[in-house]
Amino acid sequence: MISSRGSLALEYPDVVEYIDRIEAEERVRSLPHLLARAPNVEIGDVVAAAAVAVDDDDEDHDGGSATMASLRREGLREFSPSLLLLAPSSYPSPRAASSLASLTTLDVSNNELRDLSGLSSLPNLLRLSIQRNWFDALPPEIDALSKLTHLDASRNFLRPNRDSLRYDGLSRLGGLRVLDLSYNRKIRRGDHREAIRIGISPSTAEILITVWEEMMAEARDRSAVSLGEEVGDGEGTGPTSSSYVGTSAAVRDHLLLRSQLEPLSTFILRRRLVMDFGESPTDPAHVDRAAVMRKLLERYRDEKLSYYDGEDGGSNGDKKDPNAALGKRRVLRIDGEPVRDDLLRELLAELREWRGDVGRGGGSGSNRERPSICAECYMILRAPSGTDGVPTDVLPSRRARRRTKKMDRNRRLWSLALRTLAETDPSFATRCSEIAVTFGFVGSPHIDRQNSSPFYGLSIGEFDEGTGCVAVECSARVIAEVNTKNRLGRVDGRYPHWVTHYVPGQERFSLIYYDTTSPFESPGPAIFHIP
Repeated sequence: MISSRGSLALEYPDVVEYIDRIEAEERVRSLPHLLARAPNVEIGDVVAAAAVAVDDDDEDHDGGSATMASLRREGLREFSPSLLLLAPSSYPSPRAASSLASLTTLDVSNNELRDLSGLSSLPNLLRLSIQRNWFDALPPEIDALSKLTHLDASRNFLRPNRDSLRYDGLSRLGGLRVLDLSYNRKIRRGDHREAIRIGISPSTAEILITVWEEMMAEARDRSAVSLGEEVGDGEGTGPTSSSYVGTSAAVRDHLLLRSQLEPLSTFILRRRLVMDFGESPTDPAHVDRAAVMRKLLERYRDEKLSYYDGEDGGSNGDKKDPNAALGKRRVLRIDGEPVRDDLLRELLAELREWRGDVGRGGGSGSNRERPSICAECYMILRAPSGTDGVPTDVLPSRRARRRTKKMDRNRRLWSLALRTLAETDPSFATRCSEIAVTFGFVGSPHIDRQNSSPFYGLSIGEFDEGTGCVAVECSARVIAEVNTKNRLGRVDGRYPHWVTHYVPGQERFSLIYYDTTSPFESPGPAIFHIP
């Protein structure tokens, strides 16, 4: 489990409040009824509510007690059957809570659970959902649920082996008809399904797993269109080859709204449609990423937050394809903290020397240590760490030797860069684990998923003032452009961000200071100053 230093939202409440207010101003222009973001409703919530309605209807007709209970989305890290007695009165009804043994359906999905103690006190369960939790193994008491017919363990951290899936316990559940293990990242191959089938024998339950190769094969069977075009009937039923446009951030046009949204997970895109645009939730089994993205782009278009090239006097663009729409969201402009002129002169001279020296990693256009980013040159320097925990009598790895050699050649650049950062944020300077040194960084909307906290960016060179900023998404309808020319700008790179336009060929170096080794800071605002 990742350790945490705390929440940036709590540390910067004024910035969070400001961004929320600006987002609300933009939202109510088109959706006046959405004064606040809509509740986060997923397809599972809709299904659960429908099931409750059916169950309540059956209860009214039969005069029996309710048989369903839910602790869905309660933020639970521990479970006890006694919690069911405190469940909201509408789900289950008080009559259901009075008798745990009468429960036939239990939903504890969308929590942070790792175990379910006390399952043996629920002997009549027919359906159990532990979807979207932190389980790396099924509950040990699973074999006590002798009447279980459906087990939804999707979106957890399960593995295709005996210990994780409790083969012995599942094999004794003779009535089990469906075992849903979809979207467990370690269970993703066809042979995994077969191994599980053998492991839980003699159970004949249908085993559901996510095998991307099979899904894409089904898509190719439905249509033979080329890569980049939509597959199927255009309604997004099933996976398509247009789930992503472009193989990486390096090849995506940062001016396109879709490129700016592409780094977001499909889960976040679905949630945005519901919470920020008031749409009904979509079912992943029937509506794929391409369809979700298309609907989202259309909603932006409806609110005039995107436009097509040619509408503002340019050349005519494709006004039928939402993927071709340019972003037009509200922009906040922020200046980073100025850096002393003498330090800037030293840094620029050092960076120009680095750029002209092949041996230091800066003189070759082929030196791109992060090929998913569009830059003429991209080098990563990592903080020296002694022997990295390797005993002195053990030779360092080839990778460690390369890192040491690179640092030896660029030690002055590293020291000068850190000294510059320390004048603005001495605390972060002690935690900085890597510095990305770049030349000619262009566009490249992406998310830095490995970062444990926000980064600092500094850009230097002869490019025009007000260009080559770091843009970052603050909310669904708001982005910020942080001016980092001769300034240190703090940005949370765990949100989509990119470099804005500057004149091609102009000189632009950048230093990106980041930390991947310290305890994790929960993301809050994407920026840390109010304009």
